[in-house]
Amino acid sequence: MTADRLRNESFHTIADCVFSCASRWLRECLECHTGCQEKKEHEKLPRRLLYLGELDEPNFQGIRLVHTHGRALKYCALSYCWGTEADNFGLTTSENLFARGKGLDAGNLPETIRDAVTICKFLKLSYLLGRLTLYCAR
Repeated sequence: MTADRLRNESFHTIADCVFSCASRWLRECLECHTGCQEKKEHEKLPRRLLYLGELDEPNFQGIRLVHTHGRALKYCALSYCWGTEADNFGLTTSENLFARGKGLDAGNLPETIRDAVTICKFLKLSYLLGRLTLYCAR
């Protein structure tokens, strides 16, 4: 996005500008880059994703862990530093797997995850791959 174009567009906040730019980049990638359009036959799909609820629902309602069963779903991958081993909120274990499939309390989600949910919904993506989707056998 050029500086002239930014000056010509009306944004309420810097975040609006960033979201608009990211949305444009994603749309351009999906529509114009042939490598991004090709279905990868041997691509390994994640077993679990966070379903973020309906796109028109308020940001943090309906979030739950879902099993993909090999379905190709459009998702965003969140990559960040997860913290120390003592911070095990994000670990999905046999003890919490079923409960997370029923839903997650947004108030207990780390701010990084809540921010990622907001961005995904803005980009019209209903699924997120991140620490909460990884299974840790204990």
